[in-house]
Amino acid sequence: QLYKHFSQDVKWAACYLLTPMYIWFGIMFSAPHKEERFIFPVYPLISFAASLVLYIIWKSTSACFGYFYKHMKEASILNISGFFIIYIALSCCRISALETYYRAPMHLYRDVYSIPELTATICVGKEWHRFPSSFFVPHGATIRFVKSEFKGQLPQRYYSGVNGTYGINPNQNDRNKEEPSVFTSIKECDYLIDVDFGVESSLEPRYNTKSGWTSIKSFPFLNAAKSKTIARAFNIPGYSRKHVKYGTYHLLKRTRLIKHQEEERDRTQALKKDHEEKLMKEKFHDSDEL
Repeated sequence: QLYKHFSQDVKWAACYLLTPMYIWFGIMFSAPHKEERFIFPVYPLISFAASLVLYIIWKSTSACFGYFYKHMKEASILNISGFFIIYIALSCCRISALETYYRAPMHLYRDVYSIPELTATICVGKEWHRFPSSFFVPHGATIRFVKSEFKGQLPQRYYSGVNGTYGINPNQNDRNKEEPSVFTSIKECDYLIDVDFGVESSLEPRYNTKSGWTSIKSFPFLNAAKSKTIARAFNIPGYSRKHVKYGTYHLLKRTRLIKHQEEERDRTQALKKDHEEKLMKEKFHDSDEL
C-alpha cells in the first residue's frame, strides 16, 4: 500500500537503483572491522533512498490525515511541518552530543601543539585511531606508538626518499597485520596521550595512576560502554546527563621532565636575580663616585 503512489516502472527503477546500496551494505556489514568511511561510495544512494522514504511517508500520512481534514493541502502542510520540526530537533541533539561527548581529543591536541620541547617524543597507545594529523604536532617533535591490545596495522611514516608521499613503505602490508617495527618502548616517551575508563590490562595500564607520569591536561570523554544508547546518541536536555558516564582524556608528561623544567626555571630565576643585583650594585657604585 505504501507504494501505490508510484507507477510500476518507477518501482522497478527504484529497486534497480537501490540494489547496489544493499549489496554494499551486505559486504561491509559482514566484515569484522567497520567504519563509517567505508560506506562513502553509496552516500548518493542513501540520500536517494531517504528521499523515497520521505515521499512515501508524506503521501501515506497525508492520506490518513485527509480523512480527518477536509482539505488535503492543509493536511500535507501539517505533516511536512511536523516532520521537519522533529528532524531539526534530532539533528540539534545529535550535533550537541558529538560536540559535548567527543570533543576531548581535538581540544587536547591543541595543547599538544604548544609543547615546549622541540625534540619531544609524543606517544599514543590505544587511542591511536583518534590521532588527527601530524599538523597537530609541533615541528621537531615525533609521534610514536606504544603497544596496545589492538592487533592490526598502525599508520606509518611516509616513505623516506624521492616521491615519498606515494612510495610504499617496505614494512607495510595489505593484510592489516600487526607490524612490530612501528612500536616504541614506553620508556622512550616524553609525553603520552591516553584515556582512562577505570579499567586496565597488561598492555593498556592506567598510565595516569602510575608513578613517573603526571597529567598536565585532561578533558571528560564519553564512556560509551557504560552509557545508555539513546542518551549517548542524542544530547537530550534533562535526560542524557543522567544516563551518560565519562572517562578522562589525558595528556601525560614524564615526571622527570617536569622536575627538569622546574630546575631550569629556578636556575633562570636565580641568574636573573643575580644579574639585577649586579646592576643595582654598579648603579650605586657610579652614584658614589659622582
